[in-house]
Amino acid sequence: MANSGGIITAPIVMPTDIAAATGMPGRSLADSCTSVAVNKWSKYKPVKWRQIDTRVDPDSGVSVLDSNLRWKSNARWWKDTYGKCGIDFVTYNGIQAAKNAVDNDDYVWNRLAPTGGASEPFRLIDFNQYNHGALPPTTDIISSNALVKAGGKMVVQIIRTPYTGDNITFAEMPALANYYFTAAIFDTSGNFMFAWSGPKTISNYDPAEDMGFDIPYASADGGYGNLLTVGDTYKIYGFLSAKQYTGSHSDMSGTCIPLPDGNTRYGLKPTSFKAIDDNKVVWINAWVNTGGDRIVKWIIRMYGNGQPTATIKLITTGGSDVPNQSHSIDFANATAISDPDLGNGWELHNNAFNTMLIPSGGNPEDYRVEFICTPFDEKVGIGYEIQP
Repeated sequence: MANSGGIITAPIVMPTDIAAATGMPGRSLADSCTSVAVNKWSKYKPVKWRQIDTRVDPDSGVSVLDSNLRWKSNARWWKDTYGKCGIDFVTYNGIQAAKNAVDNDDYVWNRLAPTGGASEPFRLIDFNQYNHGALPPTTDIISSNALVKAGGKMVVQIIRTPYTGDNITFAEMPALANYYFTAAIFDTSGNFMFAWSGPKTISNYDPAEDMGFDIPYASADGGYGNLLTVGDTYKIYGFLSAKQYTGSHSDMSGTCIPLPDGNTRYGLKPTSFKAIDDNKVVWINAWVNTGGDRIVKWIIRMYGNGQPTATIKLITTGGSDVPNQSHSIDFANATAISDPDLGNGWELHNNAFNTMLIPSGGNPEDYRVEFICTPFDEKVGIGYEIQP
């Protein structure tokens, strides 16, 4: 038996280990396998699968456990009968329907638990390597401001969860293998502007690969062109889509699934960006430590003329400032950079910003880092990744 930090390893004591990891009281095997307390984002957990004994491959009879009783790469039971990895997600007919689900806080991501019986038996061994602290494959979508001029672009970043081996990636889910990461842009009145998808399907991403993409001002495939008005603010929604979008302002058709919002059942809420007409483009990323209580690293990239001054601060996802968590940034030691489209600029790293603290007991998913730059009047709210 082992239960360390919410991770269960064989041999498993029932119900002691399961109760200790999930916080459930002692229950029967059926109750444990179907409980809503089981974290759906853990790779290993009870799922709908026909085998009574998942310790061997159902076709070859070869063991799928190593000498340390850990699952080997040839184990496939955890993907379940439907290729959903024990996760039930709602698909929506079109971008508008998916957006409405996010705005209305509709349930999108649920657990797909076994029901018992010969086709979906309850198995204690399914809890082997269960990770109660597992996070969803992605946690946020952010973007730079959109440069509205020839050669301009906006940069979209899908914030992923570091791959640990016992959390699920979208690329490992057969049911989502042919979907794309997609950004859908709306104005603040809710009018659809355009949608743009990443360059390849989910199955073609490595677990640790950067999932961001650029949206060009104009290209052979489209781009945002004159769809955005300089000075206006827009909202960006993150979806998984069955089709690849390339900038059309009228095509909202196709199957879409909102990206998950942290470890909840809802779709990810949108973030905002501005349309600008010069090179004052800001890009920023930040990392929180594995303990989830402080920002330990951030990177800022800026393009434009003149020496900027800036402030970085911690805010809630609702936009409220966290008291005493605002800090000035000195660009005097920034590194000069250049981009063929955006021109000259600066990049500044900080690897020891340990004074930006997340409130005690707070969930990192409930906070963002905000960067405010003057005299350019740039304001960019960002998410962050857990530092690998």
